[in-house]
Amino acid sequence: GTFSPESISGDVKLEVSQLTADSIPDIMKNKDAASDELSLVFDFNLSIGNNTVTDFNKPVTITVKFDASKVTDLSKVGVYYYNEKDGRWEYVGGKANPDGTITFTVEHFSKYCTMEYKKTFDDIKNHWAKAEIELLISKHIARSENERTFAPDKNITRAAFASMIVKALDIKGINTGKVFADIPVGSWYKEDVYKAYAAGIIAGVSSTDFAPEAFITREQMATMLMRAYEYSTGVKLEGIITTTDVKFTDEDSISSWARRNVDLSSATGLVTGNPDGTFNPKGNMTKAQASVVIKRLMG
Repeated sequence: GTFSPESISGDVKLEVSQLTADSIPDIMKNKDAASDELSLVFDFNLSIGNNTVTDFNKPVTITVKFDASKVTDLSKVGVYYYNEKDGRWEYVGGKANPDGTITFTVEHFSKYCTMEYKKTFDDIKNHWAKAEIELLISKHIARSENERTFAPDKNITRAAFASMIVKALDIKGINTGKVFADIPVGSWYKEDVYKAYAAGIIAGVSSTDFAPEAFITREQMATMLMRAYEYSTGVKLEGIITTTDVKFTDEDSISSWARRNVDLSSATGLVTGNPDGTFNPKGNMTKAQASVVIKRLMG
């Protein structure tokens, strides 16, 4: 059933049990090897009368304790819930505090555990963006190629960049009637692209196509970023006054639709030009560069 506080009849009972890893070995074996659990597993059960409530019509905020003495990097600590159907732990997020509490929001009850995700990759050991990549991986915002490879210097696609924004800003499902003809039904990015579209962060390359697998250009990236900035801060882009008129030596090659966004992305410090004074608007972005700008967007 779904929990709606307005329509309660009968006794409301919330039971919280704490389970040790040893008591649920079949579940704990399904966590990622790079995840260290920092708390017992909390199993929440809500019932009204004789009915068990599984879903809520409004998100519920919960704060639980974890063992702060086991933490290496607080920014990599998050809450995970156990998806019984798929047999795997899924990232919920949350805000971890130095005092050993974490606050997170749930839309359903089940088993939850606080973990620190300390994943790294063979090909980022000495990379200039190692810290940002590891952070975004720990928050399940960036995607690796496989278990051992991140491919930091590979160009990033339009769909992958849109997906990173959606996950970084935790944009929830928003219904949209829009259908892009070139978004495959079974693609991993389908939901994220439509969430980004409904939030006003992306537009298509035409009325029917999004070009998800095309590599994103730097001017497209600046435009998506500034729309995401507007979405997350509530600051209207037309109201931003830039004190310095940013001039790139290749200003003339920036598309007219992107010029203001390029200037704003530079003025807000989200995107920097190149050391030689160019912006290179038609150039591509690597996964590492994308990780750095998304980290800036998150603050």
